[in-house]
Amino acid sequence: MNVKPKFPTAHARKKVNDATGRHLFDIIKESLHLHTTFSIQDESRKKELMEVKSEWSIAKTKANATFTTAHGTPVTLVMEGKWPGHSVDIVDKASGVSARARIERKMETVRQSFGEIAGQQTYHATVAPNVDTALIVAMCVCLDEEKEVGENNGRCCTIL
Repeated sequence: MNVKPKFPTAHARKKVNDATGRHLFDIIKESLHLHTTFSIQDESRKKELMEVKSEWSIAKTKANATFTTAHGTPVTLVMEGKWPGHSVDIVDKASGVSARARIERKMETVRQSFGEIAGQQTYHATVAPNVDTALIVAMCVCLDEEKEVGENNGRCCTIL
């Protein structure tokens, strides 16, 4: 999946496309919130799909993603870990299900190192069966945007 900035916009907005280039959703950074908040929206239907909100935490990264399933069940997934540079786990604490996904940022090749210098981020996501990969991609981008405030304008990323 590829994530690219959308210009010009009043808010920080990123477009998320699948591997074939088909637009999936937009990620919009909302203003006027105490905690950094992102809205994941389906532009064609003008509908919010998910909200990602950071939390105050000492010595670790923490954020919550809330959405409603197709069956109408509200879900909150929690991202916790060390970011940037290491990894975060995404867990569904309400249902007692352990890690639904893990997102890592590692530079393994010279090409990836050059990409970092050029403003291109590469992440590795390990996703549990029956978990929507696009949902995990959105959460990864929100986490990166929140932690890289001021340094990410015009940057794009690839999630493998």
